[in-house]
Amino acid sequence: MTVLQNPLFLASIFCATSFAAGVIPVLRPVRMQSNLLSRMTGIAAGILVTSALLIIIPEGFEYAGDYAGIPLMAGFLSMMLFECFGFGHAIHEEHHSHVHEHGHSHVNHPTDTTRAVVGLAMHALTDGIAIGSALITNDIHVTIFFFIAIIAHKLPTAFSIGVFSMHERRNTRMALRDLAFFSIATPVTMLITYFSIGDVNAHVLGGTMLFAAGTFLYVATVDVLPNVHNPETGKSTLFQVIVGVTIMCVVLLLLPSS
Repeated sequence: MTVLQNPLFLASIFCATSFAAGVIPVLRPVRMQSNLLSRMTGIAAGILVTSALLIIIPEGFEYAGDYAGIPLMAGFLSMMLFECFGFGHAIHEEHHSHVHEHGHSHVNHPTDTTRAVVGLAMHALTDGIAIGSALITNDIHVTIFFFIAIIAHKLPTAFSIGVFSMHERRNTRMALRDLAFFSIATPVTMLITYFSIGDVNAHVLGGTMLFAAGTFLYVATVDVLPNVHNPETGKSTLFQVIVGVTIMCVVLLLLPSS
């Protein structure tokens, strides 16, 4: 077992990186450039899409067998359901509303801070299911792709939570509480998934992987589609996504064949 296949090590890494990224704007005011966060999000979207389409979905179909498309569709639709009931995902696009403080314009600012944070934590729970199922396969390639995809997505999201929660609550302790709640979501469900479905049949494992892939595809598209549809940012967003795709393709080429 490599260090990346140790569930306790991965749980620690996910928790620490999420909290570290989010605590920066909580403890020290940051004049965040929206372009930097958009670039991070675009690259992360490319990484998520590539991980889902090149590794996770093919592996999931191999395990799941018949009706493999159902959990994939369920994962995608579950994210849409969260959004429909107000548990939004993309606050890193929404919190940049205060021109005097952050220097850029506003998009759909959420009014309920707790609901927004809970929504992001619910998305983080699905990340835990994803990496937990990857560990069960004992395939280092699958685990690495899940790991990179989740980390790449968590960093800008955690930072956004720190900025958003601090701005809305005006209270450092409450902002840190929000951040801690988000940071532990993935490790908790990862460990639950790993230790609870480890002995189930391959069809359940494949279905779990495909459900996670569906959430990846939804998150990636929701993150970048507003910018793609904007003629001022469309080309740059496409370039960022391609950068993310390229990163994961290079990783795939460098990994030893299994």
